[in-house]
Amino acid sequence: MNQALRTRQDSGIASIGSIPADWELTAARRFLRLKKHLVGKRSDDFKLLSLTKQGVIPRDITENKGKFPESFDTYQSVQNGDLVLCLFDIDETPRTVGLSAFDGMITGAYSVFHCATDWYRDYLYLLLLHLDDAKGLKPFYSGLRKTIRPPEFLSIRFPVPSQNEARAIFEYVSTETTRIDALIEKKIRFIELLKEKRQALITQAVTKGLDPNVQMRDSGMPSVGDVPSHWDVVALRRSLKLKKNLVGKMWESFKLLSLTRRGVIYRDTSENHGKFPESFEAYQSVEPGDLVCCLFDIDETPRTVGLSNLGGMITGAYSVFTCQDRLAMQYLYYLLLHIDDIKGLKPFYSGLRKTVRPPEFLSIRFPLPPNGEVEKIVRYIESETSKMDRLVSLTEESVALLKERRSALITAAVTGQIDLREAA
Repeated sequence: MNQALRTRQDSGIASIGSIPADWELTAARRFLRLKKHLVGKRSDDFKLLSLTKQGVIPRDITENKGKFPESFDTYQSVQNGDLVLCLFDIDETPRTVGLSAFDGMITGAYSVFHCATDWYRDYLYLLLLHLDDAKGLKPFYSGLRKTIRPPEFLSIRFPVPSQNEARAIFEYVSTETTRIDALIEKKIRFIELLKEKRQALITQAVTKGLDPNVQMRDSGMPSVGDVPSHWDVVALRRSLKLKKNLVGKMWESFKLLSLTRRGVIYRDTSENHGKFPESFEAYQSVEPGDLVCCLFDIDETPRTVGLSNLGGMITGAYSVFTCQDRLAMQYLYYLLLHIDDIKGLKPFYSGLRKTVRPPEFLSIRFPLPPNGEVEKIVRYIESETSKMDRLVSLTEESVALLKERRSALITAAVTGQIDLREAA
């Protein structure tokens, strides 16, 4: 049927817009029933579930990732086919809706709904995915935590296509998104392989040099292994100098920096992502060319080293080092990237927070090639990794476009912009 001939009506929800005039608008309570069955002392009989961007997934308690309560008695049961919603902190929560394919238990803070009508449950799940991506339930928020109480949620009037059209929408979206997801997965794997290849190249260059026939000797450091026999093995203090210049009352004249997997980057305080101190007076200045290290909680920190290309300020808890030899600094940065990826400073940790104090860090003996070789290694790494980084960037852009296409497809289908009545 020609979509242009299909009349439309206002849905009453801005982020949904207009819908086909033959669709109903009905309060969610017509189809959904709130359920809350606490697992109590039987928590050991239930699989732990988590609501994520990948949907409702099982969570392994033994992995020790994230925080767990002392007791799961207040968790609630979830059955295969239940809708799980996080109806608080909605804007800050990456994914607030999931359709569970598992039996198990989930935090009692979430709202779990049962829908006896599977065809509408599947359609509503897709509609709620669209609303979640657009954070389209803003008009129904209340309080500082942007909460929708379950009774208010059940009062919201959502579109209801015919049973046959709802099934056709779900089947169409499932088919198309499965195809898109397969493409995304291939591209993500390609990115992972490129990053693995990048790190392997860096590791080889900074620990073995560029001459495959050179004679080797033991570096004395397990995470480095054998190094060319003509390289020095010297304490870091020979090249690095600790600095700590607090910004004090002048902090407003500095840009805020953050140490991330992508390096040392600017951080926008207006975005309100993460926690900020009441005052930045205890932060320290960073200049372009400084080496920034996080020398505590090393195993838990995704990236503990960064070579800053920016000027600004960063938390005083980090250690900032300078080096008069720019090429030596770049070489040491690449070497420390390798050490960080394998958490190779373990022998030097102390205390519960796995800390390496700056004096001990500067005493660690690392390999250092002759000056001319340092330059060749740095230039080689820069040349080769720039090609890989470009490929990674292009592939990440492609993944972002596929995700946008996926989201747009769901939006068009659940709002009736794609006419699927002939497929019904």
